[in-house]
Amino acid sequence: MALRRSADYVIVGAGSAGCVLANRLSRTGASVLLLESGGAGGETSFDRPSLLSRLPTALALPMHFEGYNWGYLAEPEPVLRGRRVTCPRGKGLGGSSAINGMANPRGPPQVYVRGHDRDYDTWNAGFGDGGGGWGAADVLPYFRRMETACEIDILPGRRGTDGPLQVKHGTNMLGTPLYDAFVRAGDEAGYGATYDYNGCRQEGNL
Repeated sequence: MALRRSADYVIVGAGSAGCVLANRLSRTGASVLLLESGGAGGETSFDRPSLLSRLPTALALPMHFEGYNWGYLAEPEPVLRGRRVTCPRGKGLGGSSAINGMANPRGPPQVYVRGHDRDYDTWNAGFGDGGGGWGAADVLPYFRRMETACEIDILPGRRGTDGPLQVKHGTNMLGTPLYDAFVRAGDEAGYGATYDYNGCRQEGNL
């Protein structure tokens, strides 16, 4: 088999979005080169994800290895007396989804966060005339196309039904009363409750 020297598209980063984009483009018949760091020590591969990236209880382990985590630090925070907070970002197939501790039996683990609507609207406004196409209403159709939500759409029109990323809300899988008590305590303390933090409001327990 001849080695290809060129590709129609080059995608840098095989996180959730990069993998979906590569899948969609390759289905059109285009050649796609998908680049991702990590995995040099055999931690993960395209056909055999690492055990550490599939076990929720192993959450803290991959975050301490350079083969899994870029090890970024935030800028010094004045309100924290100059402390720099860690900001784990994943390496390898699945990107940060592979080190966030939420197991998915069909593939890499994922905690799925789209970003806040106000962020997209702010970026869009930065284009001057507001016509950059990055507003929350502009990007929402693309988020919907890349996901399949496993629950009823709590906020109509916000969730996708036929995309390649399987997403679902957190559940009290073990039936422990502490789970529900924790959510109620946050609500009673004034933090509120939200049923979908990828909806219009991210703040609150769920």
